[in-house]
Amino acid sequence: MPKALWFLFGFMFALALGALLVIVPLAGIRANMPPAVPEPVAQDPAVHEPAPADPGAPPARADGLRWVRQGTLAPPLGGCSQLVVDHAWQIRYGPCDEGPRLAYMTEGELAWYQAYALTLAPFAYTGSESSRATVTLSFAGQGERQATSQEQAHLAAWAEQVYIRVMGQEQQASLLAQARLDLMAREGVGIDAIEVREIGPVRWPDACLGLRQEATDCAWVATQGYQIVLAIEGRMFEYRADIYGQIRPVRGYAPHLVLPPLEP
Repeated sequence: MPKALWFLFGFMFALALGALLVIVPLAGIRANMPPAVPEPVAQDPAVHEPAPADPGAPPARADGLRWVRQGTLAPPLGGCSQLVVDHAWQIRYGPCDEGPRLAYMTEGELAWYQAYALTLAPFAYTGSESSRATVTLSFAGQGERQATSQEQAHLAAWAEQVYIRVMGQEQQASLLAQARLDLMAREGVGIDAIEVREIGPVRWPDACLGLRQEATDCAWVATQGYQIVLAIEGRMFEYRADIYGQIRPVRGYAPHLVLPPLEP
């Protein structure tokens, strides 16, 4: 056989052997490789509404207490007043013809309320304060014991005291804001320059808040109100107010015409 054919056969045999040496290892490597990760699918950008509520689910708990007072007294208990303790033990309160405000019980009020809520069975109560007011109370207690008439009256009185407290705090904050705005205008300063040194409920000796004028006739009747003391760079400014919203600065009155609040 000519040498050229021998050379051609040898060259083709070498190529085939080289291909086998490369392809076989690659096949093993591919077999052991993890599967390819698919391309992510584009998500629908539309917002999905939540699933409708299960009609078989238990209803939400009702309010635990609802207190309503219809009366003729002056604020904070004038007209129709209401207070609700909801299932989360939050307070919603205010005059009946206004939107409710949100407040929270003190630790003492909460402990007192829980003691009744976990002990007494639900009841409805109606009471009267002579001819001045009618009080109704519905109570969704979680206990089994029937409340006595005295316990029902105590719970109604408790609701009234809580109402007076939260309404008083709201009124006190409003009067403080009025006093600060008045002092800003009088002294020509910014709100940040005014410090609150004292604010609290007091009883004034007369309807004029203890600020008398020579030619002014003032009823000598104890008047519930607030005393507010503000300061600007160490200078003190006193304001006096009553529960009806009347507010007066003490500055400008002669010392002998300024009467102190009554003792508690």
